[in-house]
Amino acid sequence: MFGIKASNGCQYLHASTEPGLTILALGAELSRLLPEAKDQVTAKAWSVAHLELTSTEAVLLKDAPVVSLSELGFWIEPVRVVQEADQVLKNGESVAGSRTHNYLLKLAAHGGGWTKTEQRSTNGQLAPVSDDQELPTSLPPTEPMHIIPASDEQLLRELIRLTLPKSLHNRHLVKKSMCWCADTASSDFLIDFVPGYEGLLVAGADSGHGFKFLPVFGKRVADVVNCGQQREARWRWKASGNRSDVGGTVAWRSGSVRDLNGEVLN
Repeated sequence: MFGIKASNGCQYLHASTEPGLTILALGAELSRLLPEAKDQVTAKAWSVAHLELTSTEAVLLKDAPVVSLSELGFWIEPVRVVQEADQVLKNGESVAGSRTHNYLLKLAAHGGGWTKTEQRSTNGQLAPVSDDQELPTSLPPTEPMHIIPASDEQLLRELIRLTLPKSLHNRHLVKKSMCWCADTASSDFLIDFVPGYEGLLVAGADSGHGFKFLPVFGKRVADVVNCGQQREARWRWKASGNRSDVGGTVAWRSGSVRDLNGEVLN
């Protein structure tokens, strides 16, 4: 039998005597479940934060184009957010109360991306990786991060100063997070059967820009399933690896890849 056993105990298995196919589309979590993928994709993150706007401020920015400065980051027009405000009764129970409406302006920092590697420590200090050592695997944290690197917050502050009204320059950033992607050095997808396994297909490597391909991505996966092989060389499993935290930088990004270990977070 082979297939998937979920953490909640559910099993999705194929009989070894029958044809079976398992597709892993796990994004940045891929290498956690399939260690062989660590040489194919790199789990990398970019900082995201928001400014809370009044309805008047939101109207002024309504229908604004995406504003992007290559060395700093970008923001997109505000969206209306509805939140349920709970009312706590005297007996300690809570019930749904009034709804509150606010507007959030989303900002994201540019750069080569952040890794989070499991490096060994020596006397409390991170040990550098030498040339003859196996490069550590980058994996997202098991719990969401509601903080971002201080250096990225500085980038977003400068972006706000240069592109938004003065009344927003010192406003507190809210809903901070790290957006994780499965990145490749070439920025190409990875849609291929995994060498050494039978009936195991990997579909992913969004490389920070995969969302816009969602309407057609499934067809590319189906093509490989129906054909039995990946005909596009750029989307194949690479014998030499394709991780993007080493070597040259991606042409459409500025900045170097940095690691979150030891970084000051806000």
